[in-house]
Amino acid sequence: MLILLPPSEGKLCPARGKALALDQLKDPTLSEARERVLSDLMGFCRSEPEQARQVLGLSEKLAHWVRHNRDLAAAPTATASRIYTGVLFGELGLTELIGQEARRANRRLIIFSALFGLIRPHDRIPCYRLSGNVTLPDVGSLTKFWRGPISVALQRATGKQLIVDMRSAPYAAMWSPDSESNESVVQVKIWQRAPSGLRTAVSHHNKATKGQLARHLATTRDDLSTATELLDATLAHGWQTELDDSTNPTRLDVYITG
Repeated sequence: MLILLPPSEGKLCPARGKALALDQLKDPTLSEARERVLSDLMGFCRSEPEQARQVLGLSEKLAHWVRHNRDLAAAPTATASRIYTGVLFGELGLTELIGQEARRANRRLIIFSALFGLIRPHDRIPCYRLSGNVTLPDVGSLTKFWRGPISVALQRATGKQLIVDMRSAPYAAMWSPDSESNESVVQVKIWQRAPSGLRTAVSHHNKATKGQLARHLATTRDDLSTATELLDATLAHGWQTELDDSTNPTRLDVYITG
């Protein structure tokens, strides 16, 4: 089983640590693409800082991220499990895991990144500011740029495994399953169910609920391989879930009360 996650906008910037080594990251087939995006981002932030600030969607108060992005190749790194600190990753709690649970999480979790394409929890990266919907001067639209390299990398990584997809929209656009792998993919949708039975899409608790679910799936001893096994495992753990196989790919609907 593999679990696809979006990155976190909130990040920890380590004060010390080794410099970035792209060849040490998981999925080495992405090294050339990573180098291109990294070089484009750093060069853009050096040569056109004000334009870069606007393209990156940063307010003037956040202009320090432009300066930070200029020197990413030499910036201190830490594991992605420490770098990403947003709501989803707070609930996922990767830094709390030890032993077999930590090893399962490192094996099962794949984090999508506008800068690195795909990241594993144990990969060492610097903190950075770059969203999936950005268009850089040389590589262009990041969602379009990453589609080819990520497809190749995931084809090698996934095989026939169950893929549980929790990505947000900009990162979902970086990879779509082909017809051969589509049956192995289950997308996760969080709903809120009112006392009347009416359901509405969740916004406020969406990331937190996905983080909690990701933690359970990443650490469970069960190696789930089908959508039905995924449903059974979540129900057994006390989640209110349903499978909707009328969608393509199949969707796991998760309900929270409110």
